[in-house]
Amino acid sequence: MESLGYQIRKLINRKYVLADQIWRYRQIKRSAESPVEIARYDEKISELEIKIEDIEIDIEKGYAEIEYICAELRR
Repeated sequence: MESLGYQIRKLINRKYVLADQIWRYRQIKRSAESPVEIARYDEKISELEIKIEDIEIDIEKGYAEIEYICAELRR
């Protein structure tokens, strides 16, 4: 179970790193002048948002697995 906890912490940390990258891209996008450049940053932001959603799913799976293990230990 400690391994699951470690994996979840890593996923949460990764989620925050990606969220920080999104914030940075949004800041850069605000100062961009070219529509092509803005579209490129929009695409990068969308890709990172999808990665964050995938990470959130993996975090939920990890928590569900921990709950299952705890329920089995109580039996």
